Amino acid sequence: MTTPKISVDRLADMIAGLDDHIRARADQIAAPRIAAAEAAASARIAEVEQQAATQAQRDADLIAELRRHLVVAERTITRLRATVAA
Repeated sequence: MTTPKISVDRLADMIAGLDDHIRARADQIAAPRIAAAEAAASARIAEVEQQAATQAQRDADLIAELRRHLVVAERTITRLRATVAA
């Protein structure tokens, strides 16, 4: 049986070709998965931002309502003080 003689340069070329093929194939496999993960992350970020905006509006509404109650309470106190002083 004869042993094929392959030069070191030829082996290096073959290995480089295999490395290129592996990288290209990994990119093909990973690209749609990365895109899907990015889309899911973007959707989740949008959802959380919307929830935060809704909560901020609720907080602002609650603060406004509490201020209205405070004004009414202060008027009541002023009226009662005037009644007691009279």
